[in-house]
Amino acid sequence: MDTQIAGTSQTFGANYPGLAALLRERDKVRRRLAGETERVRGSILQSYAAATAQVADLSSQLAALKQEAAAATDYETQIASMVRDTEIKRTLYVDLSQRASQLETERRVLAVGAQLVNLAEKPIKPSFPRPMPFLVGGLTLGCIPATAAALRRDQTDHRLRTTDALQTLPDLAVLTCIPVADRGRWVTQHGERAIALRRELEQLQTPSMLQEAVRGLFPRLNLAGFSGGPSRTLLVTSLDAREGKTFVALALAEFAAASGQSVLLVECDLRRPSLQAALEIPK
Repeated sequence: MDTQIAGTSQTFGANYPGLAALLRERDKVRRRLAGETERVRGSILQSYAAATAQVADLSSQLAALKQEAAAATDYETQIASMVRDTEIKRTLYVDLSQRASQLETERRVLAVGAQLVNLAEKPIKPSFPRPMPFLVGGLTLGCIPATAAALRRDQTDHRLRTTDALQTLPDLAVLTCIPVADRGRWVTQHGERAIALRRELEQLQTPSMLQEAVRGLFPRLNLAGFSGGPSRTLLVTSLDAREGKTFVALALAEFAAASGQSVLLVECDLRRPSLQAALEIPK
């Protein structure tokens, strides 16, 4: 602005109206700068005064902390000295107690006219707890809930495990129980299964428990309504392989044919068929 005023004064003269306006504007700016400078200066002085007071406060606190630290050091030294004195006095007390105990023992011995043979020995193993009684007690306490849990599980277990349990089912009619046939060594290979079936069927020709069981099954099926009437189809199946379904089907077919009925035996085991080989008939 000073440069602009000087250029205007030199160009237009000192009486130029615009020059007076520039002078007024410069004075105004100078007053604003002076006011702003004074305000900033006052704020800085206040901050300086607050910082000086805080420094003084911190200095006093630091001096107090130094005094407390010095006092704490003195206290620690005193405590350490007291601990050492306590340990010394405790050791002295233990020694005096042992000596007093020995003197008391000697006094009692001398008082009754007895003779001290030797001092009591320190035990080499603890007298409590005793491992064996605790082990027996633990096993007993462990067996009681285990037995109770086993009885509870047995009572709530309704799975069929014996043939007698089948008789307790209300909706199941047990017609007979067929015993296991004597298969000998023919139990695994496909060709030997057919030989095993023929051997089992041969056992039906001689009186045995197997013959009586299968022979009794056929009339019971008739009495149960499996023959005659609108439905004359019987399905023989099992839960797993080699449980005797093929043998039972062959035996029932033979007994039905022997009684004069027309029998159609259908083999549904397409993975391991054995009827053709067992009956020795062409495919």
